[in-house]
Amino acid sequence: MVKPLSVDKNRYGALSIDEVEKLLEDSGISSDKDRIYYTAMKVAFMAGLRIGEVCGLFADDVIDSEIVRGDKTVMLSYLQISKQYHSKLKKRMPVEDKGVREIPNMPELREWMYKRMDEMGIERDERNITFHSARRFLNTLLRHNGVSDDVIRKFTGHDSQEMTDYFCRSIYGKLRKLRKIF
Repeated sequence: MVKPLSVDKNRYGALSIDEVEKLLEDSGISSDKDRIYYTAMKVAFMAGLRIGEVCGLFADDVIDSEIVRGDKTVMLSYLQISKQYHSKLKKRMPVEDKGVREIPNMPELREWMYKRMDEMGIERDERNITFHSARRFLNTLLRHNGVSDDVIRKFTGHDSQEMTDYFCRSIYGKLRKLRKIF
């Protein structure tokens, strides 16, 4: 007497390549809110993340590491997916499958940033600027604009005041010169 589950109940649709290309075009994105959503969607497409995992990402989840092989040093970046944002509980929780995933970042992102710095004459090697420098900049910018350290730690995932201080002091003095940009 019980109606059997439909085969189509868990059947999901798929986007075509053309549709994904259109979704990932950045034309027509004008507001900051749209830019954030666009970036989140692009991360989801490029890393295969669930929406809760995208919303649960912290800057600390982007890992840069160096591997030395003989006389060569290889720079690697990856997303460490260990948490997701649970919209009903309004908090970060372990991912559904309970396993930490390490998803390589597209090297093109880091290389594009480095290329842009080279084009602008920014001496990244002498100043030891890496992709992670963007994270230090955000920490410092937030503090410089009066955001409380508690809120900064929520964005960054820092466990301690000492870590927030460490990230902020590295460029705080230099940021004053950039104040008029922001």
